[in-house]
Amino acid sequence: MLIPPLKGIPRFDVILLLRATTPEVLAQLRSSRPWQQANAGFVMTARNTRRIGDTERTRSASFLFNHFTADDPAAAVRVWEELAGWYTAKAGVDNSTLLQPTSQAPYALVNYVRLPHGPTRFLLAQLSRPSFHPHVRRRLRDHGMVALPILCQPA
Repeated sequence: MLIPPLKGIPRFDVILLLRATTPEVLAQLRSSRPWQQANAGFVMTARNTRRIGDTERTRSASFLFNHFTADDPAAAVRVWEELAGWYTAKAGVDNSTLLQPTSQAPYALVNYVRLPHGPTRFLLAQLSRPSFHPHVRRRLRDHGMVALPILCQPA
């Protein structure tokens, strides 16, 4: 739906989120014929390490995949935990799934969110808050983090 013109932002035509219950199931998925035929340009395996609410409640919604770069991935998780409260209180976010790479990746983490009221309302709720820049943006900057958001819609 929207890829902001930010330096370093991922430029994907399609984002495919596959879920596997074990590394063995993931290996089977990745060796399957449909996966091989997809010929993905970028693949990142990750595990769900934190969650707020039910991100998968509905497929008829808009989704945010916020890719974070960070100098210190462990500190990035702590910053995500701190900022999650701001997003639930100020932007009306009632769900979030934190994905952390299981191997080398260009992102320290990816935050996956079902937007409760669509992308426009989410962006306005975030950017119009006086506390957004001094609280959210400053926390990210102080910890060497960059947020690279992509707004998506299920196909």
